[in-house]
Amino acid sequence: PLVSPGNTTRITFSLHDTAGSPLGGENLSLLFSEDGFTWMYSEDGSAITDTDGQFSLNDTPKKEGYHYYRAIFAGTGTLPAAESDTLVIPVISIP
Repeated sequence: PLVSPGNTTRITFSLHDTAGSPLGGENLSLLFSEDGFTWMYSEDGSAITDTDGQFSLNDTPKKEGYHYYRAIFAGTGTLPAAESDTLVIPVISIP
């Protein structure tokens, strides 16, 4: 996706098991970066997936550049840990 400063974009992460079944009610850690190297927790730092195994958040960037997002699942006694690919959102002014 491409977004302009001040405009909101919706970001959705999905968590599924190896068979493709959604994993609802699981905790995710959400990380954000403006440079792709220095990561900080996004929003309150964690989220719980819904019954479809998804969690969504809104981002409203204030300036041009890139916004990077990752979600991390720590795993459970029966499910292995997992980490999302890095989602990169370019933020540019559109005249």
